[in-house]
Amino acid sequence: MSESVLLKPLKCQPLSAGVAGFAAIAMLPLLTAGASTAMAQESNSPAMLPGLNVTADWLGPPTKASEKSYTGARTVVEKETLQDRGALNLEDALRPVPGLIVLDETGTGILPNIGVRGLNPLRSERLQILMDGYPIAIGPYSNVGVSLFPVTLPSLEVVDIVRGGASVHYGPNNVGGVVNFVTKPIPAQTSQTLRERITIAEETGNVLTDTYYRIGGPATDKLDLQFQANVQRGDGFRDHSDTEVDNLILDARYYLNDQHELASQLQYYRVDAELPGALTPEAYEQDRTQSQRPYDGYEADMTRANLTWTYTPTSDVEFNWRNFVHDADRTFFFGQNLSGTGHWADPGRDSTHVADSPRLFTVYGTEPQLAFRHGRHDITVGTRFVSEDVEFDVNRRDLSDNSRSEARDWHLDTRALALYVSDTMSFLDERLTVTPGLRYEDVDMDFRDNLNGNTEENNAEELLPGLTVGYQATRDLFVFANSQRSLVPVQIAQTTREGAVANETAWNYELGARIDVTPDLLSSATLFRLDYDDQIQFNRS
Repeated sequence: MSESVLLKPLKCQPLSAGVAGFAAIAMLPLLTAGASTAMAQESNSPAMLPGLNVTADWLGPPTKASEKSYTGARTVVEKETLQDRGALNLEDALRPVPGLIVLDETGTGILPNIGVRGLNPLRSERLQILMDGYPIAIGPYSNVGVSLFPVTLPSLEVVDIVRGGASVHYGPNNVGGVVNFVTKPIPAQTSQTLRERITIAEETGNVLTDTYYRIGGPATDKLDLQFQANVQRGDGFRDHSDTEVDNLILDARYYLNDQHELASQLQYYRVDAELPGALTPEAYEQDRTQSQRPYDGYEADMTRANLTWTYTPTSDVEFNWRNFVHDADRTFFFGQNLSGTGHWADPGRDSTHVADSPRLFTVYGTEPQLAFRHGRHDITVGTRFVSEDVEFDVNRRDLSDNSRSEARDWHLDTRALALYVSDTMSFLDERLTVTPGLRYEDVDMDFRDNLNGNTEENNAEELLPGLTVGYQATRDLFVFANSQRSLVPVQIAQTTREGAVANETAWNYELGARIDVTPDLLSSATLFRLDYDDQIQFNRS
């Protein structure tokens, strides 16, 4: 298998034809005051290999220079690409990335499903997804499926897609790789931006507005602040698609002195949307804008906060202590025909119900990291503790008499401890790097069914080794190879299934090369293999 072609994008006009019957009629930067942070210019000198600049962040900065010298398959989608292609949502923006598939679950782009290298894209459950380096999955260990996606396109600066070689430092759930959504940084000078996009469906005339506002800059000589707000209102191109999204982000960065820095982010995300659902082939031919799912909907809100302390006593040492917490509540509503025949949500049938599936997650994590250089060695040592408290319910309302019943009431407590270490060794005048690494995961899950009193425990204790090699063969040619082992613990929805259910483990192997064909064209090819020891599939009758 191969992955190739990274072309410098052509400049596009902001007015563009939309997808799925949309036409974007306005994308207007209405107000920009002050100066924005300038993008650093890439050097024409050969790219430095990973690990030569001491940092506790293994991936380093999400730039094209880092992409060229990363010891694995990697694609960095920069700001110009996100904006100049006229993307309406994340599905549009990520579609050109090699090896990536994005399927939108809602029709308005609020719940993308991302798959890598042929792995199932359902709820992005085979991929570690981060925002500014912090996990966005509502249950990083117990519920890795991203059924609440607190990311909107206007707030992003860069999307960093790593398809291999990162399991030691970023886990669990990374057999498909790691995607890091990087939000806009605080500008060096005070500036503000107001942008409005209006999308009108060609077939139905439905209107969807997307309003984005940002203001930020230095508040004092030691404190930088930024506020972003992205508000979406309206309907998709189909019936039963009314959508409301609020994404509010507050960033702060405080410089204690030359050695100490504090960075913090507070986010509130809310969505309330109708879901038009799938159509039968006959219904699609009749009218593809209709909906046959009148009771389906989606409500969610999430409050996220993080705090990072960075201590750099010398140029050869960096200590980084990351802390994060989120409180999430998401609910799907869906019609159910329990008889198994006829339409799923037919009010004329006694067996028709409307079910809701609320999920409440409270998650806390702390992760200190130390990176230091000693001779030819760049060593990274880190540990992470994550605590998850989960309420997992299903309720039903009978449409014939409006009676309510409780179908599921589950509770799960998860405590996970990870330890990891890696050593990047450089040879041949720093043209060759070899990085062995080891991650240890110890996960304890305590499950309780509140309806029948049943309890279960699942414990995962795994050693996850990894090895990456990168070689700058010539000025324009870089080759790499890596092998990593990954883990996904048993998920909460799998704990009550009959039969043996084990923790998923897999090996990820890569062999690849990149070559600068011209200053504007980078060509790459990767041979990869995903080797699962246990992959859990639900066998539907």
